Amino acid sequence: MALVKKNIIQVLIKQFYIFLILCSIVGFGNTTDSLLLEIQSENNYKKNCDLYFNLGNIYYNKSNYDSSIWAYKKGAQLSYLHSNLKILANFYYHIGVSYWRNHIQDSATHYFNETLIIAENIKDDTLKAISYANMSLVYKNKSEYNKAILSIKKAINFFQSVNDTLKLALCRYSLGGMYNSIGMYNKAVEEIIIASKIFESKSKTLDLAQCYNRLGNVFRKLKVYEKSIAYHEESLLLQQKVDNKPGIISSYINLGNTYSDQNKYSEAISSYKKADDVNKIVKDTKKQAKISINLGEVYLKTDDYRRSEVEIKKALKIFKQIEYYKEQTECLNLLSEIYLKTNKLSLAKSYLSQANVLAVKYDLTDELLKIFQIKKEYYLAVGKANKAIIYFHKIDSLKDSIYSRQKYQEVININTQYETEKKEHQIVLLEKENELKQTEIKQKAQQRNWLIAFFIAMLIVSGIIYFYYKKTKAAKNKIEMLQREIHHRVKNNLSIIKRLVEVTVETVKEVKGRESLNSLSNRIASMAQVHGQLYQKEDITSIDFNEYIKTLCENITDSFSWNNMEINQNIESNIDISFNKAVPLGLIINELLTNAYKHAGNGNKDTRVSITVIKKDDKILLTVSDNGKGFTDNFDIYKTESYGLKLVNGLTQQLNGQVKFSNNGGANVEVEIPIVN
Repeated sequence: MALVKKNIIQVLIKQFYIFLILCSIVGFGNTTDSLLLEIQSENNYKKNCDLYFNLGNIYYNKSNYDSSIWAYKKGAQLSYLHSNLKILANFYYHIGVSYWRNHIQDSATHYFNETLIIAENIKDDTLKAISYANMSLVYKNKSEYNKAILSIKKAINFFQSVNDTLKLALCRYSLGGMYNSIGMYNKAVEEIIIASKIFESKSKTLDLAQCYNRLGNVFRKLKVYEKSIAYHEESLLLQQKVDNKPGIISSYINLGNTYSDQNKYSEAISSYKKADDVNKIVKDTKKQAKISINLGEVYLKTDDYRRSEVEIKKALKIFKQIEYYKEQTECLNLLSEIYLKTNKLSLAKSYLSQANVLAVKYDLTDELLKIFQIKKEYYLAVGKANKAIIYFHKIDSLKDSIYSRQKYQEVININTQYETEKKEHQIVLLEKENELKQTEIKQKAQQRNWLIAFFIAMLIVSGIIYFYYKKTKAAKNKIEMLQREIHHRVKNNLSIIKRLVEVTVETVKEVKGRESLNSLSNRIASMAQVHGQLYQKEDITSIDFNEYIKTLCENITDSFSWNNMEINQNIESNIDISFNKAVPLGLIINELLTNAYKHAGNGNKDTRVSITVIKKDDKILLTVSDNGKGFTDNFDIYKTESYGLKLVNGLTQQLNGQVKFSNNGGANVEVEIPIVN
């Protein structure tokens, strides 16, 4: 009887200790370490491991990841000392998850690898599958998509071996998201549909709704809007079925975005307002900010500036509270655009300044481009053309930078696809090779087996070399094809714009207006000509300057057919210049020839223009002269009212060159441009 009482007292004491530990976690003092040491003094390591595990879970659920890592590591130390590999692997896995949640990716990778090593030793396929699945998330966060895809595929194989269909579906859903991130949309759709069928068979409504939501977003990227809307509506119905209000809000927002992409603004506004109505119940500030900024953008597109201002200011206030800097910059840009359009120029300037600070501080390139575009419009509105021209050049420069980044990312995605497919192919080859070797070992003598293995290895090496060569060549050809297609499309688009300008000229009766539009048409033609040459050439990095100038002169002569003009061309052959220099140089020549047409004629004397282009050292020397009246004695490029000559000066500075205006029997302009910056 006394022994029973003693045991009961010991149990009560242990429960009291556990209660005190939990109290310390929620604020009843920092006595956790001392209490745990007292419990450990009884040498029951399994109970202590359970205690550390529960303690780590409590910290983890409170998002206190540093403390959860500490608790799990304490348990790992105990299980390591007692050589309990299964418990040790469980602790390592949870340490890895805590590091991942804490955005310490390298440490997370280390502990997941340690978990895999133990899982291999104890033959635990479920633990392998979970570890590989989490490894894939680490690689995804590091944008190492080829490694992420290989890891999640290994997880899928192990979940298949243990017949865990739900986790298998979650992995396929995750794999679909990775394919979507690198632009492999067909594979993304395939994997997500497989996952959706499993969730549907298991009556997992919310998971099925997530699949439909992701499918809708993939088809939105592909601009297949009918399917995108259909999937988002299916997701909405499922969310409403289980009354999952956060999911309902997301579905309405996604529908609004898809309608907005199609310029169906009334439908978009209706969807956003439905999301707002539901959020009034949920009171999710982040979703409220997203709803407001989307509504504000649509109102801005429909010229409803008052409502747009109200919604965007509402979103800006929330983004400031939660410190979302990119979204703050978007709101500030939208507000400055509203005030510019409503002629509240001082407010527009103020918000632009705030946006500029955030964009520079947090390297928000896309938002900075928008700021430059709005600043250009602002300075045009206040009559400061010189500053507008500065931002015009800044926009061009930043666009080039963004374009280069996009092209680089496309190359990275292509390379990722190639590496993923190559490794998948290598895995298949290695599996076949192993099967073949096992069969040969059983059927043939050792010497013959070595010979066959050597022969197979040579074939595989040759095949891999050939496969790599073909893939590399195909990737290079694809990149060049994409570049030619871009130049072709740009040239066609510029030609369409030129034709629209020419049509407009026919409707304009004022002489100055017609002259301005003709000049604009010639500028567009000079730019289109560069793109036209590039997509027709084998070498798409440079153009033949001799051929370019001759064609440019012919086009300008045609546009001024009413003037009897003689153009003498002395252009040195074999001058190839880069695309970045061809467009500004073409515009310079266009402006100077146009200027000669307009001003060189004197009474009955025919207009004569001379163009000389020579290559000297590492510079291109361009001289354009005519037999006209020439420049005034007190001519100053910075005070002239000629937009064309200002453009010549600005473009020359952009190319790090020099320009000289003088008279020599007429106007004489000398431009010196370095071939290489």
